[in-house]
Amino acid sequence: MVEKGLTLLSLACSLVGLFTLYAGALLIRPPAMEIASVNEEFVGKKISVSGEIISSYEHSDGHLFLKIKDNSGGVITVPIFSKLRSQLEEQIELLDILQVVGKIQKYKNEIEIIPEKIEDLTIIHTAPTNFSRLTADDAGILVKVEGKIQKLDKAGKGKIITLQENGAALSVFMPYEATKGLPELCVGDKIRVCGWLQIYDQKLELVVKEPSHLRIIGAN
Repeated sequence: MVEKGLTLLSLACSLVGLFTLYAGALLIRPPAMEIASVNEEFVGKKISVSGEIISSYEHSDGHLFLKIKDNSGGVITVPIFSKLRSQLEEQIELLDILQVVGKIQKYKNEIEIIPEKIEDLTIIHTAPTNFSRLTADDAGILVKVEGKIQKLDKAGKGKIITLQENGAALSVFMPYEATKGLPELCVGDKIRVCGWLQIYDQKLELVVKEPSHLRIIGAN
């Protein structure tokens, strides 16, 4: 009887301990902020922000520089340095939602939030847009699309990829700079690509600015 009572007491103490740790973690969790409200007063402080990835740039040293934007209209840079990036198990794409915990710093007159460990990053993937529904009115917006390569052409030193999906076709223009380091592409490959829509020669086309904005998701 005494042994049973001690077991129950031990279990109760364990539960109380776990609850205390959980409550403590909640109390020390950095506050979630609207990006537009983050300014120089927050330099050195640890906060949390969340937003849509509207820009990504890969440095030759392996660093990844993202810009995210939230509903407040604010934009902030998120540098993911190579050591931390090597721990990422997920591909980060434009228009994905990124939740970041990190310290605020100012670099070259720009406010940045610096994640320190992999747990500081939460990626919420967004689905590609069905490009058969895109029209000329969508010119100028950033989109993510997915389809099979129907045709590959050269455009100077760049490339033009014709994508097909559900009977619709979309031209994808990749300037020379965006083709550097690009994996070999073949007709029939299924790719996911992010870029900006524009009207060229009275037709809607997608412009890709970085090779990392194109990903093969199904080889022919």
